[in-house]
Amino acid sequence: MASAASSSTRKTTPSRTERETTPATMPNITLHDVARAAGVSHTTVSWALRGDPRIKPSTREKVLAAAQALGYVPNEVARCLVKGCTNTIAIVSHTFSSAFESETLRGIELEVSESHPCFTLAQYSASGSAERAQTLYEQLLRGNKADAVISLADPPSPAIHAAYVKAKKPLVVFDEDAIGMDMIHGDSALGAKLATELLLDRGCRRPGIISSQTQENGRLKCNPGRVSTFFKLCAERGVAAQQRSIHEFRFESGQALAASIVAEAWDGVFCAAGDMVAIGIMAGCRALGVRIPEDLRVVGYDDLLVSSMVQPALTTIAQPLETMGREAVRLCFNAPAEERYTPVSRCFTPRLIQRDSA
Repeated sequence: MASAASSSTRKTTPSRTERETTPATMPNITLHDVARAAGVSHTTVSWALRGDPRIKPSTREKVLAAAQALGYVPNEVARCLVKGCTNTIAIVSHTFSSAFESETLRGIELEVSESHPCFTLAQYSASGSAERAQTLYEQLLRGNKADAVISLADPPSPAIHAAYVKAKKPLVVFDEDAIGMDMIHGDSALGAKLATELLLDRGCRRPGIISSQTQENGRLKCNPGRVSTFFKLCAERGVAAQQRSIHEFRFESGQALAASIVAEAWDGVFCAAGDMVAIGIMAGCRALGVRIPEDLRVVGYDDLLVSSMVQPALTTIAQPLETMGREAVRLCFNAPAEERYTPVSRCFTPRLIQRDSA
């Protein structure tokens, strides 16, 4: 019995296969090992694992399969020490409290989590100040705090942008007036055309546009394409158009405009300053006894999620904010192979979303 007990508890010698796959003896798998298994270069493996858009989907799938089969785990700490990278994308914005930024940020977050999960996002608020935005751009570059920057604020000065180009740091701007820079934007002239023609076709003879006020430092500059297109189309129809400006893209800003809109007997509003302001205008005007759309037709801009939830539901110009956020991330990782910098512009086509307010 003693012999049998001893036999049942005796440790057996692991087989050769078992020894090779034990964690303590597992070989250190490298990029070169994955490259050999996938039949590609180690550079291709590196790009594929980072989600570089230059790599074909079929090649990326082959590389990922090889990496998984070999149990390859990238040493991100070592890679960052060698290359001086941070695995961080910085987002600079005037504010992160508005719906526009929130929906755009959702696209940024989704693209990073799905395609570049080893990267993190860092948010920097300029608090509505163009000067503060410039300071943030400088600090991020000089302190090497991020591998790329996405700007929802005022674009960087030419000098700061040149410094980013020299350092080969991607900087993507949400502004169609950022000439010479990588930019994401909607076709504002087309969006304004859709909104203005709707108001005019519905019989508006005293329409007005709500834009943001341009201050000396350029803070909250409204895209001029929307304003110029609105006045051009109204003039072509022989309609006298009005304009009011705001400082902040908030619900309360729209409410504050209601009294002057009613006093001047506007019969149509194109709120180029965005949906939240348009919703504020509707609330303020209804409180003064104005019926929407019977007395006042209102068209917003952006098609935020809340726009379909208010009463009456807001007619608006849709921008694919989530898709635009995703594309900004793709531009950050799509650095050109050539030494000479060539700016990239991504323009998104707006759509009229017809609801009840116009």
